[in-house]
Amino acid sequence: MLLNYGKIKYITGKDMEMITYVFNLNTGRWTPYSLPPRMAVISAFERAAGNNNTWTYKSDNPNLKLSKSGLTVFCGDFGALLIACPLPNRS
Repeated sequence: MLLNYGKIKYITGKDMEMITYVFNLNTGRWTPYSLPPRMAVISAFERAAGNNNTWTYKSDNPNLKLSKSGLTVFCGDFGALLIACPLPNRS
């Protein structure tokens, strides 16, 4: 399957699953999300702010401080690579 994320394209197979690892600059911890990178950092930011209502997360929220630099995206203290890192399915 060919997936598009902006101008970045990557290929996945049946035996692969896509995971975005979000890095928390405050704690130094990585957290896996099964979301595209932009939504993963938004989700991490919202959850850290105490909002667990995932259906209310909006990428166009003017209060979010989203920034993109090179191959990374950040929202507050949370960052992720924009390129896909396919991992073998461990089932």
